[in-house]
Amino acid sequence: MDSDSTLNKWKKDPKSTRLDKDKLYRLSYLILADIIGKFHDIRKLQNELPKIYSLNDYSQSQALVSNLRQQDSYRIVYSSVRHLNGECIAVFRPPVIANVRTGEHVVFQWNGQTIIGYYKRSDYHQL
Repeated sequence: MDSDSTLNKWKKDPKSTRLDKDKLYRLSYLILADIIGKFHDIRKLQNELPKIYSLNDYSQSQALVSNLRQQDSYRIVYSSVRHLNGECIAVFRPPVIANVRTGEHVVFQWNGQTIIGYYKRSDYHQL
């Protein structure tokens, strides 16, 4: 489950979230699935593709995906830009996704300006 990407999004633009202060928000993710077939693999290529791996500018990675989709690609695997040794996938066409299952439920605590804590089921993390 990638609660960190949700945290980053909410922290980046908290006014757009329209969340009430001091409330808890539960999010359920469908995070478990089987991905069928071969991937375009750009893991461990951050040094060779620095613009693709930008933390703030998605234009080059979006251009790459557009190019791959025009070549009838269905999926890509890449190294996470936020988690050391983390790996991510992007799927461009639904037929390669199978056996989707519900993942963990996450609760975020919002103080009116930022998320101050979250927990996965019974595992609370203070931020």
